[in-house]
Amino acid sequence: MTNLILGGVGFSTLTQKEADSFLGIASEQGISSIDTAPTYGDSEAVIGSSRRIKDWQVSTKVGYPKGPRLNRKEITESIDGSLRRLKIERIQTLFIHSMHYSDVDEELIESLRHLQFQGKIEHVGYSGDGLDLDLILSNRSVDKVMATLNILDLSNLQTIREFGSADVFLKRILCNSVFRIKPRLEIIDFIHRLKNRSELDSASYSFRFHQIFEKRNIFKNYPDEFFLFLLSLGLQSKYLIGTTNPYHLKQIARLENSGDLWSSEELSDYIAKWEKLALKYQWVPLV
Repeated sequence: MTNLILGGVGFSTLTQKEADSFLGIASEQGISSIDTAPTYGDSEAVIGSSRRIKDWQVSTKVGYPKGPRLNRKEITESIDGSLRRLKIERIQTLFIHSMHYSDVDEELIESLRHLQFQGKIEHVGYSGDGLDLDLILSNRSVDKVMATLNILDLSNLQTIREFGSADVFLKRILCNSVFRIKPRLEIIDFIHRLKNRSELDSASYSFRFHQIFEKRNIFKNYPDEFFLFLLSLGLQSKYLIGTTNPYHLKQIARLENSGDLWSSEELSDYIAKWEKLALKYQWVPLV
């Protein structure tokens, strides 16, 4: 049983035929869950118009990252609009979309619970990181969580473990949410800066990569290493895969089933080093 979930942000760039084909390929890999949002362009409409989506578990969101507080009418209209575009009767998990803790008020939670009681939502969740995530989870007002976790950003790891990793959707697992064979731009920038002996931004992924790995060379296979590292943590979480490339999806599915994980010694040494550097540089979640 796969723990992979498709990230729907890229579906806004697909034709309906391309979306149907990609969902078919995902089904062949055992994937039957997808996450999207009203803010992802036409993603909800494209997904909802697919003839394949009827048997899938579909999650979406309400609100906007760091957006304004919502009233009951706006909340209901947003969710009804998502249900209409997705052409489904129930949303598997409705995530509050990275809103600031102070805007996730009693009215929002009560409105979502009411919609849950009506059967429009299966689970209420929160998508976010850092202090906002910790504060929202402090009163256990949501059932599910979507949070950043990757080899260069472990700041949410303890929170995820305490909440219960089986109820967590991990995002940005490859540091940019999109699986790519070629190194991502920050890694290329990192190499360029090293050659020119330029200073690295201590808040960037490239700086963290340099500080943590030093001479360890994993540039060539870094996507594999990044994903296998997360698998080695032993979490029961879901892994959001933000790609619409069939080859990339198959590669991730193969890695999930490969069993070629990091050793416990490597893992312990890495996490200890990460925590020491995170304290030294006061790293916070990269979003």
